[in-house]
Amino acid sequence: MTREEKEQIRRVFPNNSVLIKINSNNPPTESGLSSAEWQVITQVDGKKTLQNIIDILTFEHDQSLEIFYKLHQKKLIEIVEEHKTQEELAGENFFKKLEEVLVKTIGPVAVYVINDVLWELNEIRDKFLIDKIPLLIESISREILDDKKRVHFQKEMLDLIKGYEIS
Repeated sequence: MTREEKEQIRRVFPNNSVLIKINSNNPPTESGLSSAEWQVITQVDGKKTLQNIIDILTFEHDQSLEIFYKLHQKKLIEIVEEHKTQEELAGENFFKKLEEVLVKTIGPVAVYVINDVLWELNEIRDKFLIDKIPLLIESISREILDDKKRVHFQKEMLDLIKGYEIS
């Protein structure tokens, strides 16, 4: 899946915490659905999040997102609500501070490292949840090859994230 395809999917499903339901105006009765699409449909109940359903199914993450996207394009499923509130998003201030710390640590490539790690995690900045900050920091840390710099970065980030409520 290309970066553009992932971004297109993330515009529809901004994160994996969205609740999904069957579109009552267009219930899936057509037999033209693939077996994978039917497996997804059988799990959609308006109570499970996108991530809950991905965890239940045995598909790869990207494959699951593609299936959800196709079903949404066919208007067979729809988003009930975003499960996380705006207050639970990391926000632009977090990413500015993250960039500042990382630039001091590894230099001007910091922005590219952050963007690459976000892409690997299938996330975008404006929909990034606070509770995923530790995963982001750990993933970025793995990109810092110098042990002293890595530890310094982790200490600074620990001080930064102490102000965020992370469950």
